[in-house]
Amino acid sequence: MLFKNIIGHAELKQNLIRQIQQDRMAHARLFSGSEGDAKLALALAFITYLMCTNRGEDDACGECAACTKNAKLIHPDVHLSFPVIPKKSGDKPVSDDYVQEFRNAVLSNVHMNVNDWLNFISAENKQGNITAEECRSIIHKLSMKPFESDKRVLLMWLPEYLGGVGNSLLKIIEEPADKTYFILITEQPEHILPTILSRVQQLRIQPYSEGELTQWLMENEGLDESAARSVSFMADGDVAQAKRLILQSAEDFNPTVHFQIWMRHCFNYKLAEITDWSDKTATMGRENIKAFLTYSLRLIRECLAYITIPDYVIRQPDAESEFVRNFSRVLQITNIETLYAKINKAISEIERNANARITLYNLSLQIGIMASSARAEKKN
Repeated sequence: MLFKNIIGHAELKQNLIRQIQQDRMAHARLFSGSEGDAKLALALAFITYLMCTNRGEDDACGECAACTKNAKLIHPDVHLSFPVIPKKSGDKPVSDDYVQEFRNAVLSNVHMNVNDWLNFISAENKQGNITAEECRSIIHKLSMKPFESDKRVLLMWLPEYLGGVGNSLLKIIEEPADKTYFILITEQPEHILPTILSRVQQLRIQPYSEGELTQWLMENEGLDESAARSVSFMADGDVAQAKRLILQSAEDFNPTVHFQIWMRHCFNYKLAEITDWSDKTATMGRENIKAFLTYSLRLIRECLAYITIPDYVIRQPDAESEFVRNFSRVLQITNIETLYAKINKAISEIERNANARITLYNLSLQIGIMASSARAEKKN
């Protein structure tokens, strides 16, 4: 991965490059961000530049032996650590058991989240972890001399999956051997051990802007500008989610239409239709349900902005803009706040593996009751 392959983040990229050029980089750094952003790509580009033997002013050369190996994630002095599952009962898994799968997963989707990774290795319902055995493996690897470079790097993806066993790494993180660097990438820094957080320099990565993601989709997914803008709005800066939306679109799934149908059933309190809608939506899978509900929140925010901000320009294509205008007419600000809170609560329940069908059905009933109460108040 090279910096030039990453859209946006121009100032951050230059800061990272200068730190290496001026030899003032921290020995332990945490790239923190949200799902589907550039944190892993930036970390990989940072490592590539660090290890490059023919650096340019603005990027790694991309041609030396170190760059060629880092492009394939096979540099012998760059060690990879990430959540894994046992291959069979009783196993004490380490990252090396899955290193080729991880390379393939990252090279095919550098914006993947943990669910993408676990699906890639067919984990089914198993929970990934970075194990005590993995920590011992890391300590052993970093106690050895570098193979090709004068530097060594440990890239740990999602250290929030370490748990308490991460305490065994504290000494080596705090007092590493010369030219040994720790690069950690997280989506949930609040779940990382405080003892580890206190030993790393934290760097918050901002999500892609709508414009940056629109550009990325046009260049990498072949979408025209209108389609790219629509997907970018729905994905809210998450490249992985944007890819899922494109796949859904290929399957004739339109989230705006799905939301319209849902609201129509709820506001008319049609129980049979609500049941059918909940059953159908539950089959989409947990990540797609979360994505749809998150998109629903964005539509509701657009309605609130349209109601409250004079001359507000709706940030969606024409068809979706018309729906926002029409839906806003039947909403009140208090209804929007309630609706937003209920959908947010449902997302949290889905994240905690609640039964999707029951969660969606209950949410729909609550929305229907809210709409009925609002109509009754309006009459009075």
